[in-house]
Amino acid sequence: MERPSPIFTEIEKTAEKTRTPVISPSGGAALALLTRMIQPKKVLELGTGIGYSASWMFSSNVPFHLTSADRNAEALEIARNFLKRTAVKDQSFDLERIHILEKMRNIKTLTEYDLIFIDCDKI
Repeated sequence: MERPSPIFTEIEKTAEKTRTPVISPSGGAALALLTRMIQPKKVLELGTGIGYSASWMFSSNVPFHLTSADRNAEALEIARNFLKRTAVKDQSFDLERIHILEKMRNIKTLTEYDLIFIDCDKI
């Protein structure tokens, strides 16, 4: 499967090295297509990992703001570095170090988001 840029292969290698689970490239392409179809202004991602799924959403070139939450500080820092490189004009992001359940308790209404992607441990 063709990736939008070489950085995706770099993220995949980092995922393998750090043993971080990521979606498949075909799943990422589907996520990018979904993002293009929905044209969200605000996206919530629950489970940032190292930023692979968010990078696929950014590859849609749709202008939106991503809020992504994860409890793993080390993974968030890796994600921040990748997302700075994959976000394009009019795309922005905030990464929050917080447990997903706590994040959900803090959200007043989910209707403030146009797209919610649940990508965390589903235990």
